[in-house]
This record gives sequence, C-alpha cells and structure tokens, in this order.
Amino acid sequence: MAKSSLFDNLKGHKSKAGERLVARVEKTLNESKADLQAAEVANQGVKSGRDIYIDPAVVRPDPKQPRRHFNEAALQELADTIDSNSQLQPVLVLPIDNNPKHQYQLVAGERRWRAISTLCRKTKKLWAVPVDLKSRKMILEAQIIENDAREDTLVMEKAIAYAQLVEQYKQEGVKGPAERVREKLKISKANMSKYRALADQSEVLLPLNIQYPTEGFVGLYMLASLLKTDSVSAKKHIKDFKTQKGKKSLRALLESIEQAPATTPKSKVVTSGTEKDDGNDERALTDGNSKEKPGKAKVEPKPRRVDDIEFSVNGDQVHLTLFLKSGKQLFVTDIGVMEKLAEELNQEAIA
Repeated sequence: MAKSSLFDNLKGHKSKAGERLVARVEKTLNESKADLQAAEVANQGVKSGRDIYIDPAVVRPDPKQPRRHFNEAALQELADTIDSNSQLQPVLVLPIDNNPKHQYQLVAGERRWRAISTLCRKTKKLWAVPVDLKSRKMILEAQIIENDAREDTLVMEKAIAYAQLVEQYKQEGVKGPAERVREKLKISKANMSKYRALADQSEVLLPLNIQYPTEGFVGLYMLASLLKTDSVSAKKHIKDFKTQKGKKSLRALLESIEQAPATTPKSKVVTSGTEKDDGNDERALTDGNSKEKPGKAKVEPKPRRVDDIEFSVNGDQVHLTLFLKSGKQLFVTDIGVMEKLAEELNQEAIA
C-alpha cells in the first residue's frame, strides 16, 4: 500500500484523533533537512558577534561531547569539500582562561574542526565564533542541535544526549524536565518516549550501535523493548544478529521473530497490528472478534480507546504509535495495518 494513498484515505475521516493524525503526518513529511542544518548555529543570544580565524591547534574538543564516533570516510569528504569551497559554516567555541596549550574549547562543529585539523591540504585556519554559554545545560543544548542536523550521528548517541539533557534540566530544578526537553528540541511525544527507552538500555545497545552504525531507530527501539521484558531472549537475538553478519537488519530479524508465535517473546512492541499482553490473549487494535481458545471461556472484546496518536517518518519508513487511555502504547510499522486503522477512523471507531 503506497503511503500517498494511505494518507489520502486518512484525510477522508472525521474523528478528532484522525484529524490530529493527519496534521502530524503532513507536518512530519514537510520538514526538510535544510531546516535542521540551519539550527546548528541558532543559539540565539549567546554569540559574541565577532568571527575569528584561528589555528585549529589552539582548540580542544569538549570531553563531555555526547557524540564520540565519526565516520572517517565522511570526514575525508568534508575535508575535500572545505578545500574546494572553503568552510561554509563556523564552529562555535568557548574561550578558556589560564590554559597554556588551548585558548578555546569546542561547543559545536567538531566534524569541521577534525577535518581542518588533520585532513585538509589547503585550509589551515578554522573559522570560529566565540560564544558565552553560562551552563552545561546550554552547551549540551547547542551540541544536540548540531548533532541532530547530521545524518551519520548514531541513534544511541542521540538517545544518551537527550537523557543527559533531561538530567541537566532536573539538576537545575526545572519542573517536568523531560517535557521541557521535548519542547526545546521539537521532538514528538512518541519519539521522546522511545529515545528514553533506548537510553535506559544504553549499556547493551550503544556497543551494538557502534559496531553496526547503520542500524536504524526502529530496530534498536524494538530491541530495547525486548530487553526490558525478556533480556535473555533479547541477548540471544543479538547473538543471532551478529552471527548473520548484516545479511538481515536488526528490525527485520525481530519482525521475523514477532511473526513466529512459537518463539515470540513477551514484548509490548507491535509490528503486525496486535497487542500481545501475554501468551494467552491477543486482541485487535480496535473492536473485533476475540480468538476463542479450547477449554477457555470466550473473552469479550474490549475497545481500544486512543488518547493520542503520533506519526514519525525515518527515511522511507513510516511508524505509528497509539497512546491508549489504559496507559499502554502500541507501535505499528505495517502499512497494511495502518490502512485498516484508516478505514476504522473513517467509521469513527476511534474517538
């Protein structure tokens, strides 16, 4: 089912939940990468107003920078671009007092600093803008904005950075720190919840993401959910994933397991359009016929009342999260299931 026809179908329904869904889909699809790139130097009110050109050797990286891993091939491409077209964006630096070796510490722009420091053949001066950031929270915000604009930032490094920023807000006594961070960084409610789940499992997931840097957000989130509910099975699947050496993505591996009832772990992740609370009860997303099992009384279906709906798009993949009034979340990646949901929304089955 093509995404365009799915969205056209969604636009035809009248329910309030559906209207919110359509609005979020359109907003997500219209976001451009150019807008994210512009956010890199959008630290309003902290610039000193003067550009400087300095030897990159007098600048040191931030030891607390959440991004630690950089693609060497991409760095070389950046160095070649800088040599050919000059440095198109400045780095942000924080002046350091009483340091005999370094005059500045990087805030944002470590890729450009690395490229000019070690790889550029012609460009020897670093274009920088000194900033006056008063707290670790402000520095971390600037770094996250810069890192989020880069396609090759590891998913787990993003998740850990968001968790660190929430902690910084908490230390400063900010009420509702997670919600404030979400609003500051313009992250959807659904994705913020997923990133926090990833950060909670960073001890296992970060080394895996470093080893397999192209693994996407969805597969890692599915694994995080499984680690929380059945860590033994999750670690077995990680071993299987490493054994097959990239022949199948993490997401594809977990989805194939989800479709095998005999080996399905007790996970809240939903890829087929059903919620599996335990091994004995499987109900549709909305009203429908319950499966009657031998020797058990028929269970009357319960309506799945939706409190909120979130859509996210990652490349050419569409992901849907339903926030139920019961407090549970349903995570749907199957376009066919989304189409069925669209038809039910047309009938106002979900209010």
